[in-house]
Amino acid sequence: MTTAGGLVFAGLSVGGVVSPLSPAEYDAYDAKTGKQLWSWTNNEGGEIRAQGVPYMANGKEYIALMVNSNYPGNATSATAITAPTDHLTVFSL
Repeated sequence: MTTAGGLVFAGLSVGGVVSPLSPAEYDAYDAKTGKQLWSWTNNEGGEIRAQGVPYMANGKEYIALMVNSNYPGNATSATAITAPTDHLTVFSL
């Protein structure tokens, strides 16, 4: 996703491929230089569920990102996890 302000956002979601607890990552880059400006990691493990969505509210720009989290515990085996919980994560620009 790109913004009019010259930012490029890209996500990496490997949940379930390497491990169900692998963290998802979402990064921001400068559109002109390609330099990484910011990075967020979902340390709870899980996947990015949808493309980030930019929006404006009260003159401030935000990015909304749907992610899920895998929480260990409440399971009958040591490797089992509870069902993923989807949630909306919002970042202020």
